[in-house]
Amino acid sequence: MGRDRSEGTRRAAKAARRDAARDARVEELRREARGWYIRALLAVLAAAGLSLLTVLLAAALGLVAAWCAVEGTRRAIDATRLAEEA
Repeated sequence: MGRDRSEGTRRAAKAARRDAARDARVEELRREARGWYIRALLAVLAAAGLSLLTVLLAAALGLVAAWCAVEGTRRAIDATRLAEEA
């Protein structure tokens, strides 16, 4: 009977070690998953940031184009006035 009890104790200890190893592995995999989720979030934020930067750059270039068109129109008006005076 003592032998049966020690065998049961060994089995219980082995099962406890196996469960502890499994729990540790589960926790490790969960940490890795969180890391990948954070990387994915950072990639999305970076893409959004680049998109925003692109939009801002396009808006700035649009303002430059509008300013150039206004200046060109002013020069054309000045040239027309000078031609009419002559």
